[in-house]
Amino acid sequence: MGMDVLPKMDTGDFSIWIEAKSGYNLNKTSEVVSQVEILLDQDNDVTDYYSQNGYETGTTYMGGNGAMGVNQGNITVAFTSRKERERTIWEIEEELRQKIALIPGIKTFVVKEDGGTAVATSKAPIDIRVSGEDDRVLEQVALDIKEQISGVPGVVNLYNSWSGDTKTFVLQLDRSRMIDLGLTAMAVSNQVFESIEGIPASEIKRSDSDNLRIFVQYPKDRRPIL
Repeated sequence: MGMDVLPKMDTGDFSIWIEAKSGYNLNKTSEVVSQVEILLDQDNDVTDYYSQNGYETGTTYMGGNGAMGVNQGNITVAFTSRKERERTIWEIEEELRQKIALIPGIKTFVVKEDGGTAVATSKAPIDIRVSGEDDRVLEQVALDIKEQISGVPGVVNLYNSWSGDTKTFVLQLDRSRMIDLGLTAMAVSNQVFESIEGIPASEIKRSDSDNLRIFVQYPKDRRPIL
């Protein structure tokens, strides 16, 4: 049995979380996000928006599906006052979902209003978790569940949080060589991570803004993954 503790509020603000296809770099992700920005530019009720693509090295920014990656983007959108437009924010969101669904390169996306009360929205999020040992079977089961509940009235922003096309790599260690060098498996894995993400080296202090952090990393042709 459902109930509303607080009424729905049309504040005129919502966020769009976008995940591009696995393997997209920051440039490709920016191209996808720019297509969504074009849709916003065409809407006369939009007053302002700003986008964030990927993530800054050394930080963890949470998007609509966990920590942000290079193939993810987030757009915060502001609209005119409810008194100045004919459409409600929920009608605008639904129109935008239908248009975003046609943009190539987008794997999943979420369009969700931002609230001005104690809770962001009166909508109820529901998570369905599937567990097992075979990733391929789990993905198919998740797709079947998604198809079955897609027609339930009131369901929006339906997406799978994991898919089998996520790129991974396996690091095989030479134990005898590690002993010769006095290295542990943890030390090697840390070096691999630091070669990709970079190692904090120093900061440039600035009085007018945040300090500028300096990271050192391997050149692209020497990194384990590109």
